[in-house]
Amino acid sequence: QVTIHGFGSDAEDAPACRVVWLDHQDLQKIDASALAGVDYVFTDSRLYAPFRGRNGALLFLENISEFHVPQDLDGIMERKSELLSVLMPSRDRWDDLATEIHRQAMELLPQHVFIDDGDEETLRSAFESYRFCLIP
Repeated sequence: QVTIHGFGSDAEDAPACRVVWLDHQDLQKIDASALAGVDYVFTDSRLYAPFRGRNGALLFLENISEFHVPQDLDGIMERKSELLSVLMPSRDRWDDLATEIHRQAMELLPQHVFIDDGDEETLRSAFESYRFCLIP
């Protein structure tokens, strides 16, 4: 539970926002009635919320609980044949800035611009051969 300070007469009266983190496996298994009284659910499940986005009270939050560095990082980087890709969010989430970034990226790197359509192959294409990826 997160208490919003500065409202109400004291902490007991303050409005609260009840949030929970459920990873993609837990979210698949949980009964919706168990979430009664929860305001927002953070999840790493792209089945329920778009990457870096939200679906109602479900918000995507990447789960980076461990940072694994491969033993042969130099070897992995040597196999990366491209420098930079651009992974745009799905078109329904674009604003004027995203439209401008896409226009410029298509002008400069047209073969290296990808639009997240929720497909794993799209993400693999945007990351696998590239040393860096711009995700606006």
